[in-house]
Amino acid sequence: ILLENQGKLEPFSEEVEACLPPEDYAIPESEIARRLDLRASNEMICSIDPPGCVDIDDAVHAMPLGGGRFEIGVHIADVTHFIQPDSALDLEAAKRGETFYMVNQRIDMVPKLLSEKLASLHPNVDRLAFSVFWEMDEKANIYSTRYAKTVIRSRNKLSYLEAQRLIDGQEIDSETNGAKVEEGEAKAKLVMQLRVLHSITRHLKTKRQALGALELASAEVGFDLERDADGFPTASSLPLGLNVKAPLETHSLIEELMVLANVTVARKLVADFPDNSLLRCHPNPEAADFKALVDALAQQGIKFDASSIEALQHSLIGCWKASDPNFAPVVRIACTRLISPAAYFCSGLLDEENWMHTGLAEPVYTHFTSPIRRYADQVVHRLLGHSIGWEETPASTLDHKKMEALTEQLNMQHTKAQACERASAELYTAIYLRDRQAEEDAYVMRVAAAGVTLLVPRYGLESFVFVPSADEPNGFKFDTATSTLMSKTCSLGMLDKVKVRIGTQKHPTRLRLALEIIEPEIGASRSSADMNAGSDVEREGGGDDEDPLRKKPRRAKKDAGEFGLNDNGRAERREKARKRAARNARSRKR
Repeated sequence: ILLENQGKLEPFSEEVEACLPPEDYAIPESEIARRLDLRASNEMICSIDPPGCVDIDDAVHAMPLGGGRFEIGVHIADVTHFIQPDSALDLEAAKRGETFYMVNQRIDMVPKLLSEKLASLHPNVDRLAFSVFWEMDEKANIYSTRYAKTVIRSRNKLSYLEAQRLIDGQEIDSETNGAKVEEGEAKAKLVMQLRVLHSITRHLKTKRQALGALELASAEVGFDLERDADGFPTASSLPLGLNVKAPLETHSLIEELMVLANVTVARKLVADFPDNSLLRCHPNPEAADFKALVDALAQQGIKFDASSIEALQHSLIGCWKASDPNFAPVVRIACTRLISPAAYFCSGLLDEENWMHTGLAEPVYTHFTSPIRRYADQVVHRLLGHSIGWEETPASTLDHKKMEALTEQLNMQHTKAQACERASAELYTAIYLRDRQAEEDAYVMRVAAAGVTLLVPRYGLESFVFVPSADEPNGFKFDTATSTLMSKTCSLGMLDKVKVRIGTQKHPTRLRLALEIIEPEIGASRSSADMNAGSDVEREGGGDDEDPLRKKPRRAKKDAGEFGLNDNGRAERREKARKRAARNARSRKR
């Protein structure tokens, strides 16, 4: 999978490793003296992450100030403290772009000494952070903002489920993720903090939605893997079970705080570096791209308007069926596929009118909150450090030509990372199902002359399925006017619900999933796993270079509204198209 997507296979070089601090590194007293020291204060700083997370980028806190106001803090791992600009380590991190997350392993952007140990915000140890603070009231009205390089000591490391249980007044194990949750006053403060954050972030989300933020969807699969004698999965662990991840309110809690931090930092950078900020845009959806979806919903008696962001948001709220709980998520996933992916850019190379992050309804946005796993965030940290008078910005960050090349590299690496993540999930789903045959409901997401793209919500998987051609018995003809496949006995159109049998087939490079439509009866259908060139055959019906329903990847960890590609074989082609669009935009500006 990594080879197919040009992922990094080589270990870090000796030159890169030589840039690292010693393993027994301790924060010098001189460094602590320069920073805001939060270790002995009353902040109940804690982290909330997936179970077993070791590369902890962020921690949060809430502290009452009196008068109905609170100090809310987001603390981000200060990775750039350990990485000198233009060093071998810095150049390697920029080349890798971001960490690649596979089901069974992680291909790190920076060596594990930083990503898992010295920079990671583990509990009960001193760590360097870059922090953003807000003074807010209980309705999430912001009265002041400040930034600081800090020293923190996280008190607790919680999973999303554990944090949710504490908010709901339920008990959790006192020993959680290797950090003990103390009983008594300390636990009461932790619960109070979580409930304050929960309440405030619900108001933050409501405000974003009122401004037009889109609540789209993606199907993410979680795997229960074999564990070793110490209770941890290994690179060779096989899946024992899988399920589509159920969203918790604590997911939204962290998402909203990370989005707020990213937006706040973006505004600061644009004010201080109007021509040199590294930002992230998400273009407006094109109404014409939604025609097939609008027509399909109309056939089911549902009016759907995608003529504007406001209309699309309103339509999504009202698009559901009481008789089918999967229907609303499927429509949202379909919309996700229709919107072009978000992308990094340099503010001086794109007209301000094109800076908008549509998914989040924010005029300006960046990435600040995940510097362990994204190089873009490290660039932003350096810019913000210069903005607050902490350090000088590297000259390369102020060079438009170098920033243009960097953003193109980061966009390409993000595309590859998303493709690897999906392919890895598909492989492990196939491994789990190889000795089983499952029959599940599926939904038609796209129709082409040769067959249909199906989504199976139960397993969060998509696959192209070929149908009998027109010259076969009971074969199908493609109606271009309605984007429907028609046979003598049935038809297949977008959002139609079918029953499929899920199996596996051997493939030249790896085991693949194979879907067969069993209801309605259509004859011999077969999955695209039967052919190496399935994606090329799929395009026959559309006549376009890319599938308009597969433009966005799964949401990245902790960042709401981030969407992208959904097909491994098209990553480079789509990236070239994005580069052409960026060049055209720059030409218009000049």
